[in-house]
Amino acid sequence: SVRTQVELLIAKENELGKREADLAERLADLGPRERAMERMCRKREQELVAKEDDFAQRHAQFEAESQKLKQDQQQIQAREEAVAAQEESQQALGVKLEAEAARLTALEADQVRRTEE
Repeated sequence: SVRTQVELLIAKENELGKREADLAERLADLGPRERAMERMCRKREQELVAKEDDFAQRHAQFEAESQKLKQDQQQIQAREEAVAAQEESQQALGVKLEAEAARLTALEADQVRRTEE
């Protein structure tokens, strides 16, 4: 059976050839599909990067606006404190004026009394 072995080897070789051809065909089919999937993945990746950039930009804008609001609140608080200090100062001035008016009234009364004496 050398002849039988040769025939078996030829049959195996033919079978391997068919399998190789089948694999090559399957690889050819996979090629366009894989390229299409790769393009789709790249497109999605670009979309995600764009969304991340947009998010980062919006976040930076939000942070800037938040910082501006904090500054505005600090300015408002400083103004409120200044107004409160001014009101206290005016009240103190009012008290001084009333005291001065009372003193002047007392002096006037004292002068009227002295003049009558």
